Amino acid sequence: MTELIDLKTLQERHTKIHFFGLGFIQVKVSDKERFHFYHPELSAFVPPEEIHNHRYDFTSRVLKGCFEHEIYSVVDRSTAGIRNGKAREVSCDPNEPAPEAEIDVLATKLTTVRLKAGSNYDLHSDTFHRVLPATEPTITHLTRGEKKTAFATVVSTAEERVCPFSRNLEETELWDWVKKIVEA
Repeated sequence: MTELIDLKTLQERHTKIHFFGLGFIQVKVSDKERFHFYHPELSAFVPPEEIHNHRYDFTSRVLKGCFEHEIYSVVDRSTAGIRNGKAREVSCDPNEPAPEAEIDVLATKLTTVRLKAGSNYDLHSDTFHRVLPATEPTITHLTRGEKKTAFATVVSTAEERVCPFSRNLEETELWDWVKKIVEA
């Protein structure tokens, strides 16, 4: 599968490369297409990854390694009942900040999905999930659909908020990681 990843072509075609504090590097090839590179030594600094949904539906193909994520049910409990987290809308666009409001929610794990190289999965924008830490070098190829909402929703059980984009790695270091993952 990794023969599909030509590092030189990827470097020439990419529009952006950056580190997500969730433990992966994203290489954007277009507004709709991106590659994610995971490695067990590429540590998340926002552990554990928060439960979240996306602004768009997407399809992803595991090109190398193993990808695991958990699927959750998230129910509004702001009026009454058992709760174990707070949900808030988030924005990656500094020109379109998300509202500051939070609501109490109950997040319940429904299943854990384990996908190996050659597997595809689709995720609907309103599906809540979280990616588990990589146990081996892993590459996924994601194709996203049209944006359905202005903001994604994140469920946090931690008191302190840490933005997954708050720590930058130099582009040369990012490409060194990508090369290491491709060649592993």
